[in-house]
Amino acid sequence: MQRAIALVAKWLVKSVIGAGIVTLAGVVWLACGWPTGLDRWLDVSTTPVPAAAIVCLAGGTTPTKLPLPNAWERIDTAAHLYADGFAPVVVFSGRGGNTASESEVYANSAAWLGVPRGAIALEPQAENTAGHARALVGLALPDGRRIGRDTALLVVTSAFHSRRALMTFHRAGFTNVRIVSRYAATRKVPDTPAALKTTVANYRPSANRYGDPFLRLASRSFEFFIDMRELAAIGWYWWRGDV
Repeated sequence: MQRAIALVAKWLVKSVIGAGIVTLAGVVWLACGWPTGLDRWLDVSTTPVPAAAIVCLAGGTTPTKLPLPNAWERIDTAAHLYADGFAPVVVFSGRGGNTASESEVYANSAAWLGVPRGAIALEPQAENTAGHARALVGLALPDGRRIGRDTALLVVTSAFHSRRALMTFHRAGFTNVRIVSRYAATRKVPDTPAALKTTVANYRPSANRYGDPFLRLASRSFEFFIDMRELAAIGWYWWRGDV
């Protein structure tokens, strides 16, 4: 009996030490900013090509009706795509739980970034990733055209969300969709982010960089758990038949 207890205790000690080593190795890996592999698998975004519309998928808002940090990246990317003339219209899709839809909140933010109101269309009914594609079918664009399943679309979303988004669009029957998560405009269009310049006299850019190991660890840890959640979401969508 005592021998069995000793063996169990020894096994527990080794397990704790092993878990500690794995945890420490993971912390060092994330602090160095190295990829986990999962992030690369989830990212199926690609380079943009001319399309009929840019579609920016909503990713949540704050209680004060502002886009969440990842959402700002999506809005900014959509604005840059518009600035370079990849499509004549930007569609913001999403419902949300505030008194105003996420599509409206995002559209207002995009207008602040320089996207003309006349080039913006709203889709305020989609409640989740699978709902975006279904809600876009038949949506009227500012020029009178309607989105069909063969309409060329540039769908803008976060890199970690790109695989699930593409899978749901394919499941909904869309045949001409490209996912874009990162893009910086090259064309200098007035009032867009690409053309923004300082108005402060004698302004000089700062040399500060925010890439120290602790910040990398914080951001990469957040990204890792977001990726894990996304993997679980893809499994759940597969179980429901949404992908």
